[in-house]
Amino acid sequence: RGGGRAEPATYQLWSLLLSVTMLRAQRLVARVAQTAATRWPAQLRRLSAVPGTPEYEEEQAAEFSRSDEFYESEGVDRRYYFFVDSLGRLFGESTHPKGITTSIKSDKFLDFFFSQIRPNAREHAGADASIVSQYPWISPCGPEMNFVRAADTAVVFTELRESPGGGHELVYGGTLRTPMVPERLRMSPEGRLYHLLSGKRLGRDVPCLVRSSVALGVAEGIELSEEGAGGRQAGVVRWEGQTYPLLWLDEGEEARRRPQARCA
Repeated sequence: RGGGRAEPATYQLWSLLLSVTMLRAQRLVARVAQTAATRWPAQLRRLSAVPGTPEYEEEQAAEFSRSDEFYESEGVDRRYYFFVDSLGRLFGESTHPKGITTSIKSDKFLDFFFSQIRPNAREHAGADASIVSQYPWISPCGPEMNFVRAADTAVVFTELRESPGGGHELVYGGTLRTPMVPERLRMSPEGRLYHLLSGKRLGRDVPCLVRSSVALGVAEGIELSEEGAGGRQAGVVRWEGQTYPLLWLDEGEEARRRPQARCA
């Protein structure tokens, strides 16, 4: 109607709602970043990169994508490409910009996708090995093959919830969860926090990044050892009235954290 013009009142209302939502999101991000910069010990400030920090920007700058023609051609052969950021958000690799509004949000899709994640360790008929070997993980879906890169790990724990049976659970994907076990926490030399996850497809004892908002709560109970990186024990974790050793990632765990694709 009226030459296809939008209704002014409706347009203004949606514009106002969008502005308020974006402002709230920006304030939340700024608050988390400020907390990370002031409350965490210096060694723990890289537990997980936060939007707005140099670490996060460096990760995003390292991200790459290919031409639209590449993705269209690969789609014909049912090969698709995805990226997981350090907050655990999943994106189609060709998506730009990557942010809260463009990430994949369907719990059903995310649960299936992440339940199928595994190291990229097989040949892919018809695929360019020089390209698919750049993706450490895959997530098969019937005849489709999804290739996955990540800012850090393919699985990122995004929430910490109380378990109905007692204790706590770490959440990943959409609604997937695993028990939070303090003895299975690990720290990298860069000061990032991980929790080991085992799965039939993923593998045994794979270090998975703990998202910044989750790591913040755990970090309050972390005390680093004065010995530094010289020994296996990085420090201790005080959790629910108990004290547990906090270990550095060992060589095998580091290899499982960022596996080398073996698909050529």
